[in-house]
Parts: sequence; C-alpha cells; structure tokens
Amino acid sequence: MFGWRFLRLSGYSNRYIYESVQNVFDYIRFCTDLEKLPPAHGIMRKRQLGMLKILRTVADFCKQHNIQFWLEYGTLLGAIRHKGFISWDDDTDIGMMREDYEKFVELFNRETPDRDLYAEYYSDKNNIYNLIKIYHKNIPNIWLDIFPNDFGYKKFTLDEAIERTREINKYLAKYQNKNKKVKDRAKLQEFFKKATQQLDFVEHKPEQKPEIVFYGLEYYHADTDICIFDYDMFFPLKTTMFEGIEFLCVNKPELYLTYLYKDYMSLPKNFSMHIDTSAFDLHSILALDKYIEE
Repeated sequence: MFGWRFLRLSGYSNRYIYESVQNVFDYIRFCTDLEKLPPAHGIMRKRQLGMLKILRTVADFCKQHNIQFWLEYGTLLGAIRHKGFISWDDDTDIGMMREDYEKFVELFNRETPDRDLYAEYYSDKNNIYNLIKIYHKNIPNIWLDIFPNDFGYKKFTLDEAIERTREINKYLAKYQNKNKKVKDRAKLQEFFKKATQQLDFVEHKPEQKPEIVFYGLEYYHADTDICIFDYDMFFPLKTTMFEGIEFLCVNKPELYLTYLYKDYMSLPKNFSMHIDTSAFDLHSILALDKYIEE
C-alpha cells in the first residue's frame, strides 16, 4: 500500500502504476508452478471437503442408477492440474447428457440415500444460467452444480465450431430480456427445447451416431469461445483422480481444458469466489464439521 501511494506522490499516472503492477503479476502468473500450490485451509478447505462428500454421494447414486456424469470446468481443471480442488475453488461441477439430466432431479429426491441432500432446478434472477444444483438442507454455501449437454450429428472444423458458438450466443442474447420476465420454469424449458430443435446439427436418422457434444442452451456460455466439441473429445469417458478418489472425466481432458481455458497451466488473470467465508455463522461451521466427520 505504501509503495502504491509513493508512486502516486512521485507523479506516476494511474495507467503507469497499473501497467507496472500488471507486469509483475504476469511474471508471477507465468512462472508459478501451479502443481505445487498448497491446498486451501480453514473454512475454505472445510467447504471443499463438504462438497467432496456431496460429490461422492452423487457418484454412488449415479452408479447405482446407471447414470453417467463426468467432472466439469474448475473441478476437472483441479483434477488434472492438482489431483484435487484448486486452492481458491469453492464449488463442484459435473456434466451429464440430456437423457440423464432430465430424469435426475426427481429420481435423486425420491431415492437419495442422504435425506439431507436435495436437487432442484436453479435459475438466476435473469434466467440466463439454468442448471441443476444439489444442496444440503442444514448447511448453507456448499453445493454441486450439474450442467446439461446434448448430442449433435454434424461434424465441424474448429473454426466452424467457434462460428456456430457465436451464432448460438447471439441468438440467446436476443431473447435475454424476454426470458427475464418468464417465471414459469416449464415455459422457460420449452423455449430452450425449441431453440435446440432449430439447430441444424441435431436432426438425425435412427441409429445415426453422434458426431459432436454441445453445451445445453439453457446455460449461457458467453464467456467461452466454443461450446461445440468433437464426440471423441468426450467419449468414451475415462477416469481421473480427484482428492484421492477416482471419478469419470472426458476422454481427452488436456485438450478439452485447452479449448476452455487455453493456457490452463497458468494462473488466471482474475480470481473469483462465489461465497465469502465470513458468510458462515457458528452454527453452520459446526454443522459442516459434523458433516465432514460423519
């Protein structure tokens, strides 16, 4: 702080200060060995262990009911890069294909072995991010996110997939304001279903094999360059270790992470967390401790 104020008093502009600080951060970002970063501690680590327990429960449930899922996004990145949670990651992500995704909520809530867990369809206030979340009834701020995926039946080059992603995002952005006003989940789901059916690469003949996997349209992926991937990048699923436990992941995880994050072995430009650990009160902390220990 003193150094920042000293630079200001010395007559340096905000732009000069920003560029100087950014140069130092870029050096650290590209020279840090992320595989040797220490794990989280304190409440953050307890949250991660609580969410790991949810993930294990879901994995056992899916295996029992022949439902396929795989580690996604930051959870997959943590598995490949750290063999566990990224130090600052405070949620867990998995993906499912549409057939399993649409039957999961009702089935899980009816037959889950842990009655303190429940699944629900979640929408943000603008209906831009729609997915399944699994929560604990007695412990706030731990959860698991489930993202939908669909099959496509037309092969694309990388440039074509990127261009199609732009077209999809433009189409969804066009209806954002209209969808903000929709309160009925069934109507919202019907919109995304019709939008998916309008894609020329979802039509197929019986017995035709999928060529691509693409992200479900109900979750807006404006922050990604691509949401369409070759089928063999995802399937057949393989296994990877996460926090000492074996889970399923996509068939080509390193290539997939490159598509998502480009230089996924470097620190990100921005760090963000969903919940400040100060949001936990004493009752929640004690409940989380008990849940982890059981």
